[in-house]
Amino acid sequence: MRLRHSLFYSFFEKYSSFIVQFAANVTIARLLTPEDIGIYSVGIAVFAFAHAVRDFGVTNYLIQEQDLTNDRIRSALTVTAGIAWSLAIIIAVASPFIASFYNEPGLAEVLIVLAVGFALLPLGSTIMAVLRREMRFRALYVVNTSAAFVNAGVSVLLASLGVGFMSLAWGSLAGIIVTAATAILFHRERAHFLPGFREVRRVLRFGATMSAASLLNEAGTAAVDLTIGRILGFAAVGNYSRAQGLIQAFRQLVLQGLSPVLLPALAAMRRGGRELAEPCVTAMNHLAAVTVPFFAFFAVMAEPTIMVLFGDQWGSAVPVLRILAIGWLFAFLGPVAVPAFVAMGRPQLALRLQAITQPVKIAAVIPACMISLNAVAIVIASFSILQAGLSYIYLRRLVGIDFHHLYRIISVSSGIATIALCLPLTVLLIGPMAGFDEAIELILASIGAGIGWLLGIFVFRHPLVSEVRQALTKIRSYGESRLRIGPSAPGGRGTAAPGERDGD
Repeated sequence: MRLRHSLFYSFFEKYSSFIVQFAANVTIARLLTPEDIGIYSVGIAVFAFAHAVRDFGVTNYLIQEQDLTNDRIRSALTVTAGIAWSLAIIIAVASPFIASFYNEPGLAEVLIVLAVGFALLPLGSTIMAVLRREMRFRALYVVNTSAAFVNAGVSVLLASLGVGFMSLAWGSLAGIIVTAATAILFHRERAHFLPGFREVRRVLRFGATMSAASLLNEAGTAAVDLTIGRILGFAAVGNYSRAQGLIQAFRQLVLQGLSPVLLPALAAMRRGGRELAEPCVTAMNHLAAVTVPFFAFFAVMAEPTIMVLFGDQWGSAVPVLRILAIGWLFAFLGPVAVPAFVAMGRPQLALRLQAITQPVKIAAVIPACMISLNAVAIVIASFSILQAGLSYIYLRRLVGIDFHHLYRIISVSSGIATIALCLPLTVLLIGPMAGFDEAIELILASIGAGIGWLLGIFVFRHPLVSEVRQALTKIRSYGESRLRIGPSAPGGRGTAAPGERDGD
């Protein structure tokens, strides 16, 4: 029951943050130019390397550690803070030279503001990891949603006032400050905010492998933005960023709603001596039923999606979104594989996965930039599929997932996607003849896809059917109980159940 509650709060947090950030991105896309967003994207790409090093596997270490003592938590803070402050100073000092390399003075301003936020990250990140380990997702909901509201609000306000690309940097800094402040409020053990050195070696020993894997992953991601910016220009970075941003928005909405819960849950199962094959298959089955239809929808409806959300100036992002969506059709494998590797005490598999794919991807992006932005998208999509395949191979060896499980998952999710796309394809065919504009097409297609998806999971008797029924039952029961009790009755609004706490 606690796992179900944790999933509820995790997904609710991601939905809330998604709505806020998505609305902000749509608004900002109409206030800023592709060049503005491209400049900020390059700044973020520079810090992507630093983020991978800064965490140094501390988050995963704190979640999977069998015996988490105060000394180990304090040592984890020491490691991440020391690395973060060192990197923030280095990037701030190097910012003029980086800006000169891209021939954009404003990039230096972005990097300095981001460096300040980067130095503040350790104040909240260590405690956030402890909250995740304890599965206190109600607290995490408040922390992350508050930060999302502040980040979005500051960014939109400053963009509307004409601050330009710096509005995004200041919004990011404001969000980080709120994250640290609220995380401190939710964590009662003040000793954990003091640095410690007794267990630093233990933290470093675990973190080296995970940090290397994260660094390779971030290097592959950041190298794309950095290379596009240097060869194709900031406008191309902006267009790529909008398309990739929609992909990542869905990733945050669904995949990242599961990942914060999956790792501590698998780690707890592993500590209890349970096999992980069944929960991994269940997680992939649920994810695939959502991700495959959704990315198929993006591939089909790329043009109206971009035009309605961001405007005509982002037309170059349409083919990029379509190509990237195809590459992410098998995105349900990675978010299950990596937590399983860590839970099983085999983080080196995550490193091996990145070591095989990322260097080749980085090398392939450079000649692709010489051709076109669409060629870059094809490279990224190809390597997304390659990573998914390798993730399955390692997962099969580690936890014993048979190929027929994967075949069944892909077959059912493809069938659900086919049913979900029937109405959107119909809208695309009859829309021009009926005189529908792109907004009407997108709305009708989205509604049709939702109806088709529900029909699909019922037709294929997917396990999500029971989740949908249970959710509807709870909503109905809650509504009936509110009608019986009333807001002013004893035990009504404001009364907590006995024993209720953040981790429930």
